[in-house]
Amino acid sequence: MEFSARMKNNRVSFHKVSRDVERFLIAAHLDSRTSCSVSLAFEEMATNVIKYSYDDSLEHFLEIRIEILEICVIMTLADDGHEFDPTACPAPDISQDLMSRPVGGLGIYLTARLSDSMNYRRENGKNILVITIGR
Repeated sequence: MEFSARMKNNRVSFHKVSRDVERFLIAAHLDSRTSCSVSLAFEEMATNVIKYSYDDSLEHFLEIRIEILEICVIMTLADDGHEFDPTACPAPDISQDLMSRPVGGLGIYLTARLSDSMNYRRENGKNILVITIGR
């Protein structure tokens, strides 16, 4: 079973595609842990692209593909934003209380913790992130 979408880099498009992803995950009859992990990974990574990938106000696109296999779910996100490898980000210091912690990095950290693997590459001017979540 497979889902794919091409999303504009704005909140309206994000909310529409988020609903489409949720419908797809429900139709796939995934267990709640897997479904929540895929949903969270999509929301965190797509939000990062929208917020931080572009310096201009032009329309850009994020391509999303979710494949449901027997033993895992593979989500691929591709964007033409600034080169950014989320797998190279240091883990946040979660021993600090919330008020003392610097803002940022927690979504990438959570996505990495919920997934079996996160692989990044830069290809043809695009960031390509492949996230694998076990079932």
